[in-house]
Amino acid sequence: MTDARPHAWRGNRWTGPRWSAAHGAAAGLRQRLPAGRTLPTPAGWLRAWHGYRRIGPLWTAMHAALPEIALTGPALRLGFMLPLGARFALYRRIIEIRDGHLALRPYFHPEVPAWTAEAEGSGLDAASERLAPIVEAATIAAALEAARSGRRCTPPGCEGYVPPQVRASVEAETAWLMQVSDAFVGSAAVERVRRRVRAGLDAGYDGTDRHPAPFPSADTASPHRS
Repeated sequence: MTDARPHAWRGNRWTGPRWSAAHGAAAGLRQRLPAGRTLPTPAGWLRAWHGYRRIGPLWTAMHAALPEIALTGPALRLGFMLPLGARFALYRRIIEIRDGHLALRPYFHPEVPAWTAEAEGSGLDAASERLAPIVEAATIAAALEAARSGRRCTPPGCEGYVPPQVRASVEAETAWLMQVSDAFVGSAAVERVRRRVRAGLDAGYDGTDRHPAPFPSADTASPHRS
């Protein structure tokens, strides 16, 4: 059977729908990709491969919940053996994460930054730059839990969290997402927020309320849920 879906890629150029987060991201990011006959150095290839691997846990969690974020286009069968393979794969993975982020926005709970600062216990404000990647990771983790349960945080509640602005370059996006991905899988504060949200959802949080319902405190949240 012929695949009737519109392809989103033509070479290294994004031709997908303008509503996609990838449309805006690609406009800035593709200008930073090696073009024409310019090939990355071995060190550049290794940096791209390292970045691709480091943001993998975050991408894997998003893709499991939102398989539609995987962009259509040329398969990476030759992958990382090609000079541009690692960098192009990294570029695509960044865009897919950004599309996942956009799809999860209806599930962002505005209290997550405060819960994260509380769970971190460092005395830093939720708006602290040092906490930014941990807050971002906790917000995504909480949204994934809510999305699996089909519980949205409807407006005006979702207006409370504004993700940090990141310069539109492969290097800047990779550096930021590596921090977020590391926190997503390794931060105790993120795990406490994740458990807190799970406990709230198990207790019957109604995502149809106009104002987000309170979740249990981190200390009373149950750590057990399959």
